[in-house]
Parts: sequence; C-alpha cells; structure tokens
Amino acid sequence: MVTALLMTDRFRLNAPSAVSETIDGEAVIMNLKTGNYYSIDKCGAVLWDWIMQGRSLANVIDLAQHHYSGDAGTIKDAVIQFVGELLNQELVKRVDAGKAIEPSQNASADTRGSRGPFELPQLNVYHDMQDLLLLDPIHDVDDEGWPSAKPDARVDG
Repeated sequence: MVTALLMTDRFRLNAPSAVSETIDGEAVIMNLKTGNYYSIDKCGAVLWDWIMQGRSLANVIDLAQHHYSGDAGTIKDAVIQFVGELLNQELVKRVDAGKAIEPSQNASADTRGSRGPFELPQLNVYHDMQDLLLLDPIHDVDDEGWPSAKPDARVDG
C-alpha cells in the first residue's frame, strides 16, 4: 500500500522494471516485473507527461486545474488518486527530495488557452501478454534454442 503523498513529492519512471512511451497522445507503459502493460490517454496521458517531467505533485495539480475546466477539488483528488495508482502498480517511484531536479523551462506545460473539460484519468491495465512479457528469450530457452517460459513465471492477478 502507498504511504501518504506529500504535495512536494516528485516521481520518476520505476526503471528498469517499467518502460514507457507516449505515442499520439497515448502513454503505453510496461511493468516488466509483473508482465502487465498499461495505457493512459486523454487527461491521464497529459498528467503522465507532467509527472515524467519531474514536476511536484502540487505543480501537477496546479497545472491540471489551469489546463482543464472543472471543479478544483475534484481535479486535485483525481490527480492524487491517479498518482497513488501509478505507485501501487509500481510504474513510478518517488524521487529522493535531495536529488530532485526542476523541470527545464522548455518543458511542455504551457496551459494558456486550453481549458477543455477535465476527465478522470484512467489507467487501463492489461494482463493478456504476461506470458510473453515475462519470458526471457536470452536465458529461458529449450534444447533447440526456442524461448520457453518458466513454470512459475506467470503472475496471476
């Protein structure tokens, strides 16, 4: 379970266990430890990008409240819940406060003129490729050289 979040908390990708790519406004993340993969689009993908820029939780909330129309309290609660879910799924981890780096001035957080409606961020979880993602094709091979899964490699959930 995630410990309480602080407004000063910053996060980074939980590499090497997790990998991520944002393509055409959709973030795709893989947890190589569990074999689950995830997709986030719309508001969630924007939040993901801000989080990956190393912004504090307070800054991400503030940006979301200025970037989208909607109740400020609802947006704040949704962002906190979303970050908690990312932590629970082990996709991100907290950055040591002493090692936190401010995002560059060129970071893509210009929110002027946006104000589209806020939609609750949705972390979509997929389990259908666990066997493939947990397979180690370099080390888990049969006598002919074909990859073979270890009997206990699948994570049920």
